[in-house]
Amino acid sequence: MSETQHNLSTSAGGRGYLVDYFQTKLGRYDFTRYIRDRLAADFACILSQHLTKEQAETDNMRAELQALRADRTAGWRCFHCGEHFLDEAAAALHFGTHEMQSPACLIDVAEYREMEARMRSYNDEDAEIHRAMARQRTQHQLELRRAEEQGYSRGLKDAADAMERQQSLHQLELSRAEGLGYSRGLKEATEQILDKQMQED
Repeated sequence: MSETQHNLSTSAGGRGYLVDYFQTKLGRYDFTRYIRDRLAADFACILSQHLTKEQAETDNMRAELQALRADRTAGWRCFHCGEHFLDEAAAALHFGTHEMQSPACLIDVAEYREMEARMRSYNDEDAEIHRAMARQRTQHQLELRRAEEQGYSRGLKDAADAMERQQSLHQLELSRAEGLGYSRGLKEATEQILDKQMQED
C-alpha cells in the first residue's frame, strides 16, 4: 500500500488510505469495535515505535557531529569550498583581509584577468615618460592660452586705437563739412537776397 494509490486531497481518498492502513498494517477489519476498544493502545504503540526510530536517528546524527567536533582543530574553514586553514596568513590569503573581499574559491578568473589588465594599463600610463608628456601638454596649453590672451589684449588695444583715429577723422570731416556748409549757405543766402532785390527794382 502506498499513498499514491489514494488521492489524499479528498475525504474519500483519505478514508480509503486509512482502511488500507488498518487492514494491511494492523490487520483490523471491524473499525467500530476496534476504535472503541483498541485504537488508543495501538496508536500509543505506533507512536512509540515512531519515536524510538526518531531517537535512533537523532542518536546517530549526534554521534556523527561529536566525531566531527573531535576531529576539528583550531583554524578557519571555508564553507564555500570546505578547505581548512590553520595558518592565519593562509586564511587571509584565501578569505581576504576584510569582510568585503570575496574568498579565493569564488573569484572569477576572467574578471581577475581583466582587473590585472586594467592595473597593467594604469601602471604603464604612470611611467615617468607619461608624466613628463603630461607636464609638457599642460605647459603647452598654458602658453597657448597666454598667447591667445596677449593677442586678444593687443586686438582690443588696436581696435580702440583704430576707433580713436576713426573718430578724430570723423570730427575733422564734420568740421570741414560744417565749414563748407556755412560758407556755401552764406553764399546761397547772399545770392537769394541779391536776387530778391533785383526783382524788386
